[in-house]
Amino acid sequence: FKNVLKASEYVFNNEEFFAAYNALAQGNPKLWLNLADRRLSQASGVHLGVHVSETAFQMMLASTLWASSEYGGQLEIELRGENSGFIDLLLTPKHDRSLPSYVIELKHLKTDAGNEAVQKALVGAKEQAQRYARGEVLKGISNLKRLAVVYKGLRLAAIDIF
Repeated sequence: FKNVLKASEYVFNNEEFFAAYNALAQGNPKLWLNLADRRLSQASGVHLGVHVSETAFQMMLASTLWASSEYGGQLEIELRGENSGFIDLLLTPKHDRSLPSYVIELKHLKTDAGNEAVQKALVGAKEQAQRYARGEVLKGISNLKRLAVVYKGLRLAAIDIF
């Protein structure tokens, strides 16, 4: 934080964020995920990669919505009953309920994880997102998209949108 206060100039390109928000509204979350991935890798050192957890990615993705007038994010929503668990991140439109909502299940692997581990984590995340989508909390959302997202180290390794 002390280095932030020393900076004489801050650059925030709102155009790329607004393009990502528009893509979300059109049903394409890849631009938003890639933007968050790029920003994280630009701002992070090697040391962070050793200590990062799934929760850090949840927070990072949720924080990218701060400038969005269209979407809000909720972290760790608890589901009870047959489809119990915790939704990592739920994106919902703030005003226009016809826009897609997103249930996002994240997985984080160490930097040295292989492709087989990435695919296994992706399958697990997809199964969880599908199960959560059947839960009572999400049943009433008509335009719900499911995302399975895997990070390896500090980088986005795999996405499945369904």
